[in-house]
Amino acid sequence: MAMIKAVVVLPTHNDARDIRDHLRTVLAQQQKLPSHVRLQVLVIDDNSPNGSGKLIHNLLSFNHNIKLISSNGNGIGAALKQGFAYALGAMGADIVVQMDANTNHNPVLIPVLIMEIMSGKSELAIASRFVKGGSFPENWPLVQLINCWLRNALARAFSGIKTIRDCSSRYRAFSAEVLMRSDFIQIKESDDTYPALLLKNAAKKGVAISEIPLRVAAQPLGNSSASLRDLKKLLRRYLAYKWSVVKAFPLILLPLLILFATAAILSNTDLSLTLPTPQRLLSAAITSLSVLLTIQGVISLYWMIYAWEDSTRIEKDKPPKIFAVPNHTFTTIIPARHEETVIADTLQAVTAINYPQHLMETLVVCRTDDAKTISAVSAFINKSRANVRLLLFDDYPINKPHSLNLGLHQARGDVVCVFDAEDQPHPNIFNIINTLFQDRKLHVIQSGVQLMNYRSKWFSLLNVMEYYFWFKSTLHFFAEQGFIPLGGNTVFFRRTVLEAVGGWDENCLTEDAEIGMRLSAMGAKFKVVYSSQHATQEETPHDTRSFIRQRTRWNQGFLQVLMKKHWSRLPGFGQRLLAVYTLLLPQLQTLLFILIPMSVAIAFTLKLPITIALLTTLPLLILLLQLVIYNIGMYEFTREYKKPFYLLLPLKLVLSFLPFQLVLGFSALRAFIRFITGNTIWEKTRHLNSHRVKDFFQEETYSFEQA
Repeated sequence: MAMIKAVVVLPTHNDARDIRDHLRTVLAQQQKLPSHVRLQVLVIDDNSPNGSGKLIHNLLSFNHNIKLISSNGNGIGAALKQGFAYALGAMGADIVVQMDANTNHNPVLIPVLIMEIMSGKSELAIASRFVKGGSFPENWPLVQLINCWLRNALARAFSGIKTIRDCSSRYRAFSAEVLMRSDFIQIKESDDTYPALLLKNAAKKGVAISEIPLRVAAQPLGNSSASLRDLKKLLRRYLAYKWSVVKAFPLILLPLLILFATAAILSNTDLSLTLPTPQRLLSAAITSLSVLLTIQGVISLYWMIYAWEDSTRIEKDKPPKIFAVPNHTFTTIIPARHEETVIADTLQAVTAINYPQHLMETLVVCRTDDAKTISAVSAFINKSRANVRLLLFDDYPINKPHSLNLGLHQARGDVVCVFDAEDQPHPNIFNIINTLFQDRKLHVIQSGVQLMNYRSKWFSLLNVMEYYFWFKSTLHFFAEQGFIPLGGNTVFFRRTVLEAVGGWDENCLTEDAEIGMRLSAMGAKFKVVYSSQHATQEETPHDTRSFIRQRTRWNQGFLQVLMKKHWSRLPGFGQRLLAVYTLLLPQLQTLLFILIPMSVAIAFTLKLPITIALLTTLPLLILLLQLVIYNIGMYEFTREYKKPFYLLLPLKLVLSFLPFQLVLGFSALRAFIRFITGNTIWEKTRHLNSHRVKDFFQEETYSFEQA
């Protein structure tokens, strides 16, 4: 009979207290196995500082069935991956047993797990604490029990396996063939989620899985606070897997639909389809509108996760790691009106950009009646050696595109950059753009922008999230479609292209989207470059009134761009359809603003068929799904920008979500009224410097290397 090699893989980190006795007990299980089964142990020491590795090394000379390798210190996932590869390759294992190097896992189950595989009953056997016969230590405190249950719940949710009770168990046996089929090497994760990922891969391949009861003996009481910290870390890691949440949308929808169906029945909804003609017409109208708004909501969700869920898309649009020799000249145009509070800090940030000073100039454009801003800019120029010029005008209109055109007429650089008066650009932004513009076919580059003051006002958190998803994900979608509604700043143009189209439209309230549309129609080549660490930092409006005015201006500008019909010159039908849909999107928010209270009223008051009553609630359900995505995005934002994550933030987001949608709808309605009445007055947004963080960019280490 052919010899079968069974290798027990033991990752260890600071287990010196238990490892000697544990290894003896593991090897003693050889006596319970058939003679043609050889049991060996592979220990992967994860750089234990307490001498575990040295202690094991001393045992090697006494027992040739023990092997020791060192891991790189990157956690249990990396150690398991390395151990599996060594066991299958160097040791020629036919069966691999995975277990912990402490008393959690009773070695007496090793023969049981191995025989389960050898008998053909299963290809993957799990020692389970959650099946009948399994148990936890009786002396465990409640917090550790809760910790364990939550870990398993997260692992089950993440792996998507409902038939296995203990998905978080790290005591398992695999056949070598199953381990290879599970693509254990390809799994990128190197932390506590690795076992769940491995189980998920095995289940996808149709592997037969069984569970063996595991009774965990009484143990010395652990540190409860440490257990909670471990659980918090694990929860953070699982939150990183956003796609699992997105795929769970049907599971989220189902209970919500049941909830609303129950509410409709309790509210005495008439289940009969026979309705008077007026009610039938009302039902048809409401149903059609609900379906259309649901489709719009699904599209918005898709845009939010387009690149956020696909690392290859984000990787493709990341800034270059090696910078080209500086050869492009840059003209930065900063329109400033009543910006005396912020303009000096912005000029300091712009002129401190890490680029040769003789290749960059800054133009600040002010109207002659803005004495305070002019004084602040003049004071900066007097004390600075940077190439900053102040351009003054006294004509009309008094708006941003007029200021930009004045700056364009004076620009000397071959690249024109637009920054707003409160912007905090990254020190290497010009090096990034200079490198990308080595591609002579590129005409326009849009870099990232991020609002920062997420705790300032009730709407600030959601406003910050809008920018986060727009620049991190949605813009990548538009770039691939060949049509980009450009952002208002941190956008870089070849000056010749701007001059060829006559600059910005001074009568449009959304000059950035308008020029993006014109350039798209003429076939200009765009590039989106984004990483959170290089995004220009800005602030949200300082109060609700300012936020409504700002959003009204944008929405009204979209209507202006729509009526100019440059979108009709886009080469593809899909591009034209996308452009029209994007420009009409704010008006769909107006319908949503009207429909949400109407749908709730209809569902609970009118005697409509239950199907129609439920359809009226679908837009609200889509908003709730967006709320889930926003919560995950909020968590990632705080991590990426080194901001504190408070437990009350999710509550704040939930409470402000619907009011925020209503404010957006009201702003769109106000924009429509202004548009049809011909009111094109530019409503200025004040800035208070609430986003500035001293030396934020200096917290990172950046390298500069000439290509």
